[in-house]
Order: sequence, then structure tokens, then C-alpha cells
Amino acid sequence: LAASLWRGGLPSDAALESGLRAARCAPSESEQHLIYALAELVSLDEGARNAADGAFARRGVVRAKALPKAEPADAAVFAHYAAYEMPLSRVRPHVWLALHRGSERGALKLNVVLEDGGNGAAAAALGSVERSISVLGALPPGSKRATVLRKAAADCWSRLLSRSAATRHQKNALDGARAEAVQVFARNTAQLLRTPPAQLPPAAADGRCAVLGVDPGLAHGHKCAVVDARTGVMLESLTVRAVGGK
Repeated sequence: LAASLWRGGLPSDAALESGLRAARCAPSESEQHLIYALAELVSLDEGARNAADGAFARRGVVRAKALPKAEPADAAVFAHYAAYEMPLSRVRPHVWLALHRGSERGALKLNVVLEDGGNGAAAAALGSVERSISVLGALPPGSKRATVLRKAAADCWSRLLSRSAATRHQKNALDGARAEAVQVFARNTAQLLRTPPAQLPPAAADGRCAVLGVDPGLAHGHKCAVVDARTGVMLESLTVRAVGGK
């Protein structure tokens, strides 16, 4: 019955009612089962998925908050993102990586949602999903068949499409952030390999000369190391953590 309605094979509301009465359960239950089955078909429709993806691309928001059961050390590391909120399109790659690390370590709860609590944005997204269902546009707006399809679209959005679209955006953004991190590392490494060795000042020709190297990092602090410029032996190392995000 769901497949027939989805393909536009039910010529009238009477045909739909007849199919519901033929089920081995009460008409109200059979209608609910029909809505569930149609929702699955909506979730597989390319147009509906594109509509959901477009809604998140336009009005998606990334939110992170600190988890109370996080380890104190992890809570301190990711304190900068304890109450984070940013439009999906404006989250920088390095921030995605930090948010993902915080989520993996149990310090942050990370969500991708629609702005304004999802109310107005969700209604607009559901409208886009309904317009993507071709058979719905061919039915009289007040017909039983159209009503069932709209209920299926709403059920699909709340249970399936909104969650899958949020997951896809988060995965794609994280994959892009990882790829950019590799590219940045490759560029920096290539630049370092092309850099000539440090030139010792004349005054240090017979004495010791130290070189300080710094590996900056907001999440885990700035790693510093002091080495002997002549022998390469490490003399001292420490980690400097930013205070107040500065």
C-alpha cells in the first residue's frame, strides 16, 4: 500500500481507505504503520535528502557544552569550548578537530542542530522536504492521500532526515578538517626541510648557543624545547598553557 501511494498508484481516497481496511489491524493502527513505511521511502528519496542537507547548510548551528562527569584535566583543556555555539558554515577546521577531540574524551557534548531551537528553521526544512515529494504535488491538498504523505514527511524529518543530515554535515566537516590539517603539516614540513641550518653568531663559535623551538597548540598547550645549537642535545622542555583563551 505504501509503495502504491508513493508511486501515485492510488487513484482515489477510497482506494486508500479500502487498503487500510484490508489490513489485519484497526484502521488507526494500519494508518500509523503506513506512515512509518512511507517515512522510510521519504528518507531514501534523493530530493528529500538534498532538501534536508540544504536546510542544515543554510541554518545549521554547531553547539558544544561541557559534560559534568569529564575528567578535571580534560575539562581544563577544553574549557574554551564549554559553551560553544557557531553557525555551521563558520566553524574553522581546527575548531572542528578540537571539538571532536573533546567529544571523544568525554569532555564535551557536540551537536549539530538548526538555529532558533529548530522551530522556524525546522518548519521551513519540512516544507522543502514536502515540496521534494513529487506525488504530493499532484494530489488535492485536502485529500486523505495528501494528508498521510504530509504526516509521513513530518515523521521522516523528526526521526530520520534531520538526524542523518546533521550526521552527514558533521562527518563531512570533520573529514575536511583532517584533510586540511594534513595539508598544513605537509606545507610546514616542506618549508622546514628547505630552511638552511641555523647560523651561529660569531660570539658563540667557541661557546654554547641555545635554540628555542615552540609548537603552538590551544587544546594541549604550547610545547617548548631548548636545544644546544651545536650538538642538538635537548637542554630543557616545558608546556605553556594559555590563560583565559589568550
